[in-house]
Amino acid sequence: MFSRRAALMESSPARLATLVLLLLVIVTAAGCAAVGGIFKAGLWVGLIVAVLVIAVVFFLVRSFSR
Repeated sequence: MFSRRAALMESSPARLATLVLLLLVIVTAAGCAAVGGIFKAGLWVGLIVAVLVIAVVFFLVRSFSR
């Protein structure tokens, strides 16, 4: 006796892959919109934001590596 819940649990890897792909598309699209908005404000604003993001990532990586 298989219930509907058991059938859904069997297909969970495929469902998980679909959800991960959907999440990837959403994050990528949002990132593209953010970058487009930043560079619409001006090249220098975009460069400053990019440098700040790189500096923050560098700081976090350096902090966690100790």
